[in-house]
Amino acid sequence: MSEQIFLSHRRSDGWYTARLLKFYMKECGLVAFVDNQIERSAEFDIEIQKKIMHCDDFILLLTKNVVERVSTSKSTSPIDYVFEEMLVAYEAMKAATPDGKAPKLHIFSESRDITTRFTELKLPKHYSRYKDAYAYFRKLTVRDIDINFEGVGDEKIISDIKNLIPHLQSNPRRAINRQILPSGYGAKADKKEYARLDSQSKISYKYDEPIMNVIEDRLMAREGFEGKKIHVLDVGCANGSTGYRYFCDDAVYGQILGIDCQAVPIAEACKTKREKGYQRFHYMQLDVTDPDFNDKLDAFRSEHLGNDMFDIVFCYQVLQHIPSSKRKAVVDSLVENLSEGGCLVIRGSDDGTKMFYHSVAQEEDHNLISDIVELTTSLPRMADRYYGRKIYSDLKNADLSDITVQPITCSTSGDGVSETEINSAFKISFGWRSDAFKPDKNDSIEVQNDMKKKEDRMNKMVLRLKGCVTSGWYMETDFLGYGFKKSDNF
Repeated sequence: MSEQIFLSHRRSDGWYTARLLKFYMKECGLVAFVDNQIERSAEFDIEIQKKIMHCDDFILLLTKNVVERVSTSKSTSPIDYVFEEMLVAYEAMKAATPDGKAPKLHIFSESRDITTRFTELKLPKHYSRYKDAYAYFRKLTVRDIDINFEGVGDEKIISDIKNLIPHLQSNPRRAINRQILPSGYGAKADKKEYARLDSQSKISYKYDEPIMNVIEDRLMAREGFEGKKIHVLDVGCANGSTGYRYFCDDAVYGQILGIDCQAVPIAEACKTKREKGYQRFHYMQLDVTDPDFNDKLDAFRSEHLGNDMFDIVFCYQVLQHIPSSKRKAVVDSLVENLSEGGCLVIRGSDDGTKMFYHSVAQEEDHNLISDIVELTTSLPRMADRYYGRKIYSDLKNADLSDITVQPITCSTSGDGVSETEINSAFKISFGWRSDAFKPDKNDSIEVQNDMKKKEDRMNKMVLRLKGCVTSGWYMETDFLGYGFKKSDNF
């Protein structure tokens, strides 16, 4: 399907918003193009010109850097990509015959201040070729939309885009009033959650690195694999930080595809990829329970892997979020995407392993952890907090061979364990729990009141535990499990 909408933007500060607009427009049945892969050069890309000439609607995302890069530029380069895209769209509009097709032009502005500065902008002399296109664009009626999506929920964004539909020529391919399901984790650009995940993977990798080395050596020793690199499917990649940490070795790893069911974390991962230049890493919004899951992976492999399968499927703290009734089908699907002799790696938590012994404490403190775990697992939308002990069964039921489940224990006892590491481990285990007691808007008043009471109780228990943790011994265990796909040659 060809792109109906061209989203023109300054990559430095507009790419994130453009990417999100593309995701949410798709929910409304619209197909948008975002230029996030074509390398910039001294000549304007012919493919970009074609996409602009054949789109129905051309949208300029008017952000701060669109104005400042031109107004403060000391470069004498005759080309500016945003203004070049404006020029192509303007010329396409001029060249259209009365019954011909031309893109309809729009501006979505970041703020009234930016709109004013854009209107008053004076182009440098070497940009004189853009004069007429710029004059036309600045006279357009600005379509008001808050394009700073950080902290804005899904429904607000969907609502804003639906309000824009009447202004667009493009006809939605699907009904725009289709139900948008609650997104749960990742619905917002949650910097706090990303920091928690990054801290968690930093601690995990310290223990996982030697295990991953064993897996890498075995995969690379397969018959016919000499000279090749390991391709990875990173399931539940969030904003990509864990994948960058585990699969950064260019000498070992080839193409990495990160998937996540949420649009915002994927947009964050793509943004980091652009900023850091991680060419081997790719990202896709995809749910492991999607009926078209395997078809979409096939399309990626055809484009990037020459139809090779993935050598590692990596699930970091993911499968506990899959309902038990669907988990076997999901694991089987993941194994289908493994190469012969490939490895499924699962990391999972288990709240039942958490222990704390006080050196000085009141009697009521001794059951704090068990009470916190019990209260957490009572939440209706909570992940399986005891998943770690089920990893072996999932690997075994998937008919994998040479299965290993490695317990990863972090405690305050023993040499080489810093206070910083223990504080990080503690925050990871308990810092998020109060935030989990947020009722859904569709919950009844009774449920919302019950959640509020549980949240207050959890806050008090976590606060009490924080006060005790420095005067006792704390320990928790995660599990890293892996197994290999059976092969006649391995």
